[in-house]
Amino acid sequence: MISSIFSRLTILTFGTLYPAYYSFKTVRAKSVDEYMKWMTYWIVFAIFTAAETFTDVFLKWLPFYYELKILLIFWLLPSMGNGSPIVYRKCLHPFLKKHETRIDRTLQEVKHRGQDMVFHYASEAVMFLGRAVMNVVQKNMPHGVLSL
Repeated sequence: MISSIFSRLTILTFGTLYPAYYSFKTVRAKSVDEYMKWMTYWIVFAIFTAAETFTDVFLKWLPFYYELKILLIFWLLPSMGNGSPIVYRKCLHPFLKKHETRIDRTLQEVKHRGQDMVFHYASEAVMFLGRAVMNVVQKNMPHGVLSL
């Protein structure tokens, strides 16, 4: 049985860095077929990574869990097992197509709320910094800036 650290390093290397390099080569070659292979892989890999966050908590006690994760990554890779198109076609595409409108709507709401939240906290930070500067000025210059 292998450790979670070895599994993590293997998935980082073969699930992320290796495909990133081949995606770079695909972009340079401008091959539509290769684009499709690697884009499909990245979509499936993103879902795998998100799911892995939760499955690790509940399934890491299973024998050979980490070995199975590594084998799954090798199977998904276009240059090895080429399983990502199968997962995409059979599972992800139908699910995403069915829920596309709802997902788009939710993402728009999150985007707008996020912008509002960033503006709110940025305003709060500016006000906080302004008060902090004024406190420093008052402590160091009891008669104010005009007394200079």
